[in-house]
Amino acid sequence: MNLNRFTQEGKILAIVACLACSGFFSTAAYATDVKVDTSNIHGEASDQTKEALSKAETEYNKSQEVLKQYTDTAEQLAEQLYQTQEDLAKTEEVIEETKSEIQVSELKLKDAQGVLSERIAANYKTSGLSIINVLLGASDYNDFVSRIYYMGKIEESDAEIIQKVKDIKTLLDEQKTKLEARLEDQKKLEAQLKSDQAKAEAIVEEQAKYVEGLSADVKALYEKKAQEEAADKERKVQAALAAAEKAAREEAIKKAAAARAKQGAATSSGRVSGKPSPDVVANAMRYLGSPYSWGATGPNAFDCSGLTSRAYADAGISIPHSSRAQYNLVSSKGNLTRDVSQLVPGDLVFYYSPVSHVGIYIGNGKIVHSPTFGQTVRVDNVNVWGAFVGGGSVL
Repeated sequence: MNLNRFTQEGKILAIVACLACSGFFSTAAYATDVKVDTSNIHGEASDQTKEALSKAETEYNKSQEVLKQYTDTAEQLAEQLYQTQEDLAKTEEVIEETKSEIQVSELKLKDAQGVLSERIAANYKTSGLSIINVLLGASDYNDFVSRIYYMGKIEESDAEIIQKVKDIKTLLDEQKTKLEARLEDQKKLEAQLKSDQAKAEAIVEEQAKYVEGLSADVKALYEKKAQEEAADKERKVQAALAAAEKAAREEAIKKAAAARAKQGAATSSGRVSGKPSPDVVANAMRYLGSPYSWGATGPNAFDCSGLTSRAYADAGISIPHSSRAQYNLVSSKGNLTRDVSQLVPGDLVFYYSPVSHVGIYIGNGKIVHSPTFGQTVRVDNVNVWGAFVGGGSVL
């Protein structure tokens, strides 16, 4: 809450309320409720700040889109890498299975070759060296089997078994070679995907930092905009309050002058000699809410006689700064009365014996005064504290 604003509004309303209930004018005829409607007062930030915020927001939104694109790319690469690693693991499993099958085939081939060797040995014993010549002429194992077969030295079923085992082994070897080639390709793809993903993640991280920086810039500009709007609104509110206070003060002074003229023309009041000073009331009411400070005469703080002497000084009238000296002044002019009904707005009112406090009568049994330490200028009943000892005009 703006305490200064609250105090100013309080002063404006208090001036009107207290003057309205005083002897200056009738509340029904003249009271005006001065209000300042701040609901339609809006603050504006500077064009420079609004333009900077607009640019920052645009850049921030664009960078967010770019970050999303980079993030999507990194996620896609991560998914591809995951799938490639799964495929790689499956290929390695198949290769291991193929190796096992090759080992089994090699054992079967070895067994078949053992059978064939036994048959060759038996044929050798019956056929002599001619089979040796045939066998020694073989270029490789397949040729060896073929020669034996065509010599009729082994049975067709044995040859088929041996050939079948050999075919299986050949097929498995080819499959193993292809799998190993595919495995190598998958490892290369894995390495490439890891590299691409690392680069993509680095870009995402860098872009994220950039976006975070822009976010901080936008937030700072929003705060600056809000501060400027609040400051601008406060200036407008203060200007409106000042204008309302001025209007209320001028109206109060105007009505006080009219009331003074009316009071001066009255002949049946029974008042002792002396003249009212209504301007003094309006002057004193301006300082409602100001704190008490011993020896102070304003404009920001007052003691009791400091307020009264200041109110009179603002009206162009010089009086002493001492409650007892002011009492003596009123008494010396023959204007002192203890009858409250004879007091008029602007009269000084005194308290305690000997006198040690003074205020200003504002009408209808009310006074304005600066009470004591820890309190502020306020309106009270004329017989505050039960210590009233008299009052009157200094004129």
